[in-house]
Amino acid sequence: MTKFAEQITAYEAKRASVVGAMDAIMTKAATDGATLDAAQSEEYDGHSADVIAIDKHLDRLRTAERTIAKTAKPIEDVRDDDVDGSGGGRHCGHRHPDAGAVFHLATEH
Repeated sequence: MTKFAEQITAYEAKRASVVGAMDAIMTKAATDGATLDAAQSEEYDGHSADVIAIDKHLDRLRTAERTIAKTAKPIEDVRDDDVDGSGGGRHCGHRHPDAGAVFHLATEH
């Protein structure tokens, strides 16, 4: 996971928590059959501002993540695939028993 992906996940969780708090305020007011009092209004408005700020930050993080992904370069394979010089690809030059021989040796005991 990228550093941006981790931050995005964290801010999405934070946003969900703030939206939950806003919902709780509105649900209580609806249950009470009343409008928000001054304290509830202030708390709700503060949460609303937080959601706007979080959304803007999430947009920036997603843009940064896309930008980095577009400029990323693949890692070069620096392994020596022709160790024994035979031109036959990945072979280390050691003699390896076939799988049947290994199984036979492992089951002899």
